[in-house]
Amino acid sequence: MPDYKTKLNQSWFNKLDSNGNSVKMWLKQGSSETTFICTICRTGDLDCSNKGWKAVEQHMQNEKHKYNLNALKNNSQLTFSISATTSFTSSTHTIQLVDPNKLLLFDDQVSQAEILWALKSVQNAFSYKDSDDVGELLRTMFPDSKIAQKFSIQHSKMSYVISHGLGPYFRDLLIKDIKNCERFVLCFDERTNNQNKKQLDVYFRYWSSQKGLVVTRYYRTILLGHAQVNVVVDGILGAFRTDGIDISKLLMLSRDNPNVNKTVEKMINDAMTKVNAELLNIGTCNLHVIHNGFKAGEEARRLLVDVSASDRATFFHDVKMIYHAIADNLKKHLPLKNTFLKDLHVLDPASRTKEDSADTMIRVGRAIPKLLSNAEINRIRHEFMMYAAETIDQSWYIKNKYHDSDGNNHTEYQQIDYYWNKVLSLTTSFGLPKYPTLSKIVKNILIISHGNSDAQRGFSINEHIVTENRTLLSLSSINGLRSTWDAIKFYGVGSPHRVPIKIDMVRAVQKSKSVYNQEQLSLKSLADREKEQSEKHEHTNEEMKKLIDRENQLLSRQKGLQDEQKKAQLLVGEGRQRLDNALKKADIIDAQAANALIGAGDEQVKLISDELFKITHELLKIQSKRKNVLSHVQKKKQNMTTTANDQF
Repeated sequence: MPDYKTKLNQSWFNKLDSNGNSVKMWLKQGSSETTFICTICRTGDLDCSNKGWKAVEQHMQNEKHKYNLNALKNNSQLTFSISATTSFTSSTHTIQLVDPNKLLLFDDQVSQAEILWALKSVQNAFSYKDSDDVGELLRTMFPDSKIAQKFSIQHSKMSYVISHGLGPYFRDLLIKDIKNCERFVLCFDERTNNQNKKQLDVYFRYWSSQKGLVVTRYYRTILLGHAQVNVVVDGILGAFRTDGIDISKLLMLSRDNPNVNKTVEKMINDAMTKVNAELLNIGTCNLHVIHNGFKAGEEARRLLVDVSASDRATFFHDVKMIYHAIADNLKKHLPLKNTFLKDLHVLDPASRTKEDSADTMIRVGRAIPKLLSNAEINRIRHEFMMYAAETIDQSWYIKNKYHDSDGNNHTEYQQIDYYWNKVLSLTTSFGLPKYPTLSKIVKNILIISHGNSDAQRGFSINEHIVTENRTLLSLSSINGLRSTWDAIKFYGVGSPHRVPIKIDMVRAVQKSKSVYNQEQLSLKSLADREKEQSEKHEHTNEEMKKLIDRENQLLSRQKGLQDEQKKAQLLVGEGRQRLDNALKKADIIDAQAANALIGAGDEQVKLISDELFKITHELLKIQSKRKNVLSHVQKKKQNMTTTANDQF
């Protein structure tokens, strides 16, 4: 008679534990029908074939399970992976498990306090030297605090904590986000900073799965010499290569309209075509024109105070005419006939039930370069029809309704990404995403840039952080300050104390000094090699100068000898002519004189030829030596460049 084995019953997920909590928060199906797993204890398969529900109850009484469940209630974090029995579902889940602060060792808690002060210093643009007396201040304020007694952060420590600890840590988190997203938009702009250097600020605009909306994040700053096109492009593409960012994920560029930026876009698009990708092009940003218009208008408004009433009337009449001219200009230059932009109205919740909306969504999906496969495009209509029939909660798109003091009705709407995050979070009865294809389209449409205002606002942040009295800040410090500022806004909603401080952040800060020291050693080693090469180069230059001087002397001597040789050859020719004449006249005396002249000339030609041969041989040796020296110098330069690139 076969053994009876108890299978995991789906009704068990509706049961409560001894504390009245639902077991489905941690109870999951195992790899077989007769096993289960506990996600908070991170177990493997636990057998329930013999004891059934009793096996689950037995696990609930386990002390480790009780501890983990209690920690879960304290809202801390645990990450675990579940691989389902089917081949197409494997996912990672995050559960709040243990309060990070409770797990920190004492030294880590001190580092945590120093991190909080560093975050506050960045937000308030404190100079690094403002931190010199903070430790003493805290010890005076909190004499009974052990953390205050150990708190130690001076200007030098603050510098490397920001530049080599927090800044790189937050940038690495951003890069991981970018690598995990479907597409991203690159925003950039350049301006001369307070250090009188051309500063190129680069941002990413993408759909944040953590926030469930579109975000624009600071990526990095690149200092330029002259903002030539190739310098800007090399700076951007070089940063991508350094950080391992796939350029094929770049959806579009957000930039201003100067011709240099148009060329930048073309060159980046050319680089993308090499990896079978291309940019989405919907026009350019006219922010500078609008900004300058507002600026001129504000200056004009101030001037109107001092003019007569008739002049003001004339002015406003002219302004009306200008408005008409501006409207005509906008009609010519704005992408009003761009069918792609017109089709984007399909994302409006009100367009959900329109008859042609499914066709519109298909056109939108086709318009984004290389985003969807043919199979995915074929699924758009089916998913959109399901979406059109979906029961949508009104709170997903209406934030508030109210009456003003005059009794008028007003409706305040939610942000469009808030609405779509709700829609795209819907799942099937199997827990799978309900609209996977629409999700790819919508998330990559909503990140399309509306202008370059984010980069422009970044310049205001630069002026706040890199003030006129901080002109000696290094590039790593500028990047660290900006990345940390951005992280406070993103993770802490503008408040340093709300930024989650995890153990990996603590470790990054604790290692920042060694990272900084290692970089300094590498820089010193590179500088020493450059100095050594410079000295060798100077010696080589001196050697080359001597060779060139000697070569010039020999060339000059060669030319002189060649002139003398010509004269000697003329002398021999003259002697032979005189000898012919003497023989014709039978004049023995003239013949003897002619022979003597010929002999002397031949001897002189021979001596000159021998010396010319020696000079030519020496010239060949000098030229060969010069060639070898130049080749050696070029090889050394290439080795130095390769070494520098490998280190940084």
